[in-house]
Amino acid sequence: MAWESALDRLILREIHRAEQGELRDQELVRIVTDFVQMTKQRPQSWFHAAYARTVLGLELPTPGPEAGAGASRWFTFGRLKGHLRRGEETWLRDVDQDPALLADLLADTSIVSQILPRLMQIWLVDGAFERAISVLQHLESSDAEGEHPVILVEAALHDFLARIEQRESGPEQQGALRRALQRVQDLAAFSSLPAGERSRLFLAMGLSYLRTGEWGEAQLAFDKAGQLVTETGWLRSSLHFWSALCKLRVQELQQLGLETDRPCREEAATELALACEGEGTLPEAHYARGLLAYERSDWTMVTCSMEAALEGFGEQKEPDEELFTRARFYLGASLFADGRSEEYHRAAQLLSETVERVTPDLESFYEVYDGLKGVDRETALRFLDAVDLGRGASAESLLLVALEYQALGEPSRALEAASQVLAKATNLDHRLEALKVQLTAHNMQGEPEAARDDFLTMRELLLRRGALEDLERILLDEDLVGQALDHLEIKSELADLYEEMEGKDWECAQLRLQIARSLKARKETEQLKQAHALLAEVGLQYPELAQEDLEHLRKLLELHDTSPSNETAEAAVFAALREKLGRPWRVLVVGGNERQRKHHPKLSELAEKLGFEAEWLMANYTSPQKLVSQIQERLKDCDQLILLHWNRHETTEPTLEYARQKGHQARTVFYAGFTSLQICLVECAERQLERACITEASAR
Repeated sequence: MAWESALDRLILREIHRAEQGELRDQELVRIVTDFVQMTKQRPQSWFHAAYARTVLGLELPTPGPEAGAGASRWFTFGRLKGHLRRGEETWLRDVDQDPALLADLLADTSIVSQILPRLMQIWLVDGAFERAISVLQHLESSDAEGEHPVILVEAALHDFLARIEQRESGPEQQGALRRALQRVQDLAAFSSLPAGERSRLFLAMGLSYLRTGEWGEAQLAFDKAGQLVTETGWLRSSLHFWSALCKLRVQELQQLGLETDRPCREEAATELALACEGEGTLPEAHYARGLLAYERSDWTMVTCSMEAALEGFGEQKEPDEELFTRARFYLGASLFADGRSEEYHRAAQLLSETVERVTPDLESFYEVYDGLKGVDRETALRFLDAVDLGRGASAESLLLVALEYQALGEPSRALEAASQVLAKATNLDHRLEALKVQLTAHNMQGEPEAARDDFLTMRELLLRRGALEDLERILLDEDLVGQALDHLEIKSELADLYEEMEGKDWECAQLRLQIARSLKARKETEQLKQAHALLAEVGLQYPELAQEDLEHLRKLLELHDTSPSNETAEAAVFAALREKLGRPWRVLVVGGNERQRKHHPKLSELAEKLGFEAEWLMANYTSPQKLVSQIQERLKDCDQLILLHWNRHETTEPTLEYARQKGHQARTVFYAGFTSLQICLVECAERQLERACITEASAR
């Protein structure tokens, strides 16, 4: 301590020896008492009596009134130091809470130099910034004994500025901090500080405004600080770094994320370039510079900046773990995006260690991912999982992610991404591609019914668009639709499609012939009749193509004791059924799309000709549950339900179950043109007539 003489230091050493048990208490009492008695006119001597009394609890003399104010002041100071020696910090706060006692201690600059740093620490911890500056103003204007007060005030200002740079103050404390900083400028000691020290005050002022989002005032303070700093180094780097954040309207570096259309990016980049010049630069400045370069896809700059940031973070005692992790992630990403193949393994390691803690952006997704998947498939999958598929993602970006999941053989993740595309995409091409992803994923998971639903939705979109060639390509892609549709359904779909396309008559006839042969191979009467009807249609346009098959079919039908359907026989069946029921037979047909709508008049015409009643409900691919409710309502007045194969399983399964529970006749039919429906109607009517006859015979 500056006030000590050699004799004072000797007495203190003896007190500490006694504290450690190396000197008897009685001997120490004699030494201290004799010392005080010999130097009682010297106020500082009373420090030892109070210090030893407090540290060791010994009976030692106390100054009386005749000793004077100085003796009492130093005795109080000795007690305070003794309590601090014992770790009783509350005594310092007690002094702070006693204005008269504090003022008395501050009257001697030798004491001030000892207690002011500790008091300054308490005031700044408590956020009592203005109290700290008030004390400094008091010291500067007082006639205190001892050292010149200006020297103490300058030292205290250094301490004050250093402490507020290390202290995190909440928004509610910023007003008090700024008022204190403003008052600092009125101190005479402030003007005598070096330019660099004065710039630190304006930097602190700017940071305070930055914390409360007062961007204009913050920038003015940073500019004032910049005018006082000319050399490169930590302070200049800090000023330009915080000025850049101010221009970006960011209060903390952790808040700075990737933003494609960022305002004021160039102005901030200029500030960061200055912040990264020379020695002693902030690693945070390099990190921020690299992040802005990442937004511009300047991969070389990203790599250099993140390397410098990591080097700087590594030299810090307690680096920010979040920033350190981000810097490693963006370094790895930039190496892939820049195509530095010699660094790919290092880049993959960086991403592997950080991908769970940093969210990859969709804008640079492919530039990074394309190289990563060729080096480390596992990390590539984790990279995909980490991509933000939230509200801000575009349908196109989501679709890319879905396709990559599909390529990696991850159907469940591909389904999730594809469903998000469908939830927000308005572009028809995007929706179709997403449906293809879903269809393929359901194929991979062995879910043919779900795959079929995806195909039906795709077909509706393409037919509404008139994209017949696109639909043809999908139907010819067996890998895509081979699980959703069986071979007969694919041929039937193509045949119906070729009816609408110009120049496809021959292909259509060939497909009808193939369908007929497939039906003929089943050897069941209804299928044989359907095959005969299809071949008859083909024979109208290409007689030589179907003649041999028609002849063979007639022989098969004769073998099954039946013959091709004819209108007279059909009319007789419906007439007999009407007589048995006492009313026309009622049938409900469900299924089909816009292409089958043109067949509705044919059903009405057939019903009128044969004497039954019929209604045809179109398939509902968007709200199958609504269609189920309509069917259940109509079935109350129907004798027969016929479900065409063009229905979602969400319609077919609950409808058939409901029909079974209510005792309604129901069946599904493969629709290969209106003829197949006509044959099915006749078959159902014949069976109903047979059941009616059996019931009537049983009643007799």
